[in-house]
Amino acid sequence: MQEALQFHEARLERARASYNFGIASFRALQSHPLWVNMGLGNRLMEAFFGDAANNADRSFRLGLHRRSFTLGDHRDPADEGHKDNWLVGGPDNEVDLLLIVGSSDENTLAEGVAGLIEIVQRGSHEVVYDEEGNRLENDEEHFGFRDGVSQPAMRGRVSAGTHDYLVKRRVQNAPSGPEWATPGSPLIWPGEFVFGYPRQSPNHFRDPSPVTNADGVLNNGSFLVFRRLKQDVKLFREETERMASSLASHPDFSHFDAELFRASIVGRWPDGTPVQQSSDGPPDQSAAEDRINYFGFGSDTPPIQMSSGETVPGTSGDPSGIVCPFHAHIRKVNPRDRPTDLGAETNTMKMRILRRGIPFGPTYDHAPDETDRGLLFLCYQTSIRDQFEQLMIRWVNSTVNPEPGNNEGHDMILGQNGAETSRERFCVFNSLSGTQAVSSTRRDWVIATGGGYFFCPSIDALKQIASPP
Repeated sequence: MQEALQFHEARLERARASYNFGIASFRALQSHPLWVNMGLGNRLMEAFFGDAANNADRSFRLGLHRRSFTLGDHRDPADEGHKDNWLVGGPDNEVDLLLIVGSSDENTLAEGVAGLIEIVQRGSHEVVYDEEGNRLENDEEHFGFRDGVSQPAMRGRVSAGTHDYLVKRRVQNAPSGPEWATPGSPLIWPGEFVFGYPRQSPNHFRDPSPVTNADGVLNNGSFLVFRRLKQDVKLFREETERMASSLASHPDFSHFDAELFRASIVGRWPDGTPVQQSSDGPPDQSAAEDRINYFGFGSDTPPIQMSSGETVPGTSGDPSGIVCPFHAHIRKVNPRDRPTDLGAETNTMKMRILRRGIPFGPTYDHAPDETDRGLLFLCYQTSIRDQFEQLMIRWVNSTVNPEPGNNEGHDMILGQNGAETSRERFCVFNSLSGTQAVSSTRRDWVIATGGGYFFCPSIDALKQIASPP
């Protein structure tokens, strides 16, 4: 962690000097280390450590392909998204070891990957899958929207220094309510993501729950979910054009075009600006980074004071789901200040995950004939069942949750209708006059084509594996 923090700070320092915080800020670095993260599958974890991880999470023990139908994936064996057809992680190509290799330099990365593959094959093991992901310009995903905008901020100190926090505190927080690192980025107790630390209380924004008595080998480790999600950009554009046109035939929704429709089902414009901060159309100027996550759905957010003395403007709420619909992706996965089917809004803080996905494949506009592109979705948490799976099953795939009492529809970006006969998905739009309109599709423009559940052990646990008996 210390090495990663030093690298991160060096990059930020160079980025501030050049006023460039994009991909180029990595390329300009003088040092390009090779980063390797390791995830152990259920069988390998059990061989090394017994039932430690299995006892901590039943879903990990079962594995992703056994949970596939529960997550809403395709049930027809003829479909590409059926687990029997997965490129990796299906019943016939389950993975025991996942290596995630990264570098800010292409040559360093290529040499590092080649060296690791040689080591694996030297041990008479088989590489069943490898794939390269790359950040796209402006950190977009293949549908054209800026990705990774909203992340929780982990509590913790790097040292005993008074202000040496793991995540910088840039907000003058009020005495109560959520505590922000930056506006709209709540501080979460680290036990939600890493074993051996206090977890978030379901009843309080700031108070922790006690440290879970986890097996020692789990401490400082984390569960990792990997999903290879194929994105059909051509179909996404065609279907959203059709759905927008159909929606616009309703008098109260005549202002909808494809651009507004896509922004509405995401909840943000392509540059990341929330639709609540620019409801009439794409913003002329991108939202300031300090404001891009500062909004709620239930109530207006007041102006907030930064530690620097600057004031960040607030954002109007949208309790009726008129500007940011109840089905919008960002509202489905993070209902923010709204109570949910799970209880008070404080409980939503326990549903957060550390998301670390990266796109694969060429962009559609550069290679329209290439059809295999998408997202290598990765997320870290201490409970696959209570975090990732609950997000997907209970909220993303639901047509009535997380804000009960509303006819919401599916999350049209990630949501799936897992029915055996019809996979039709729908979303509901509300107007100021109180009318509703429903838009639907029978086509999937995001298809799961592989993945797995893994445990990422600490360095101490890896040393334990490497030590002779």
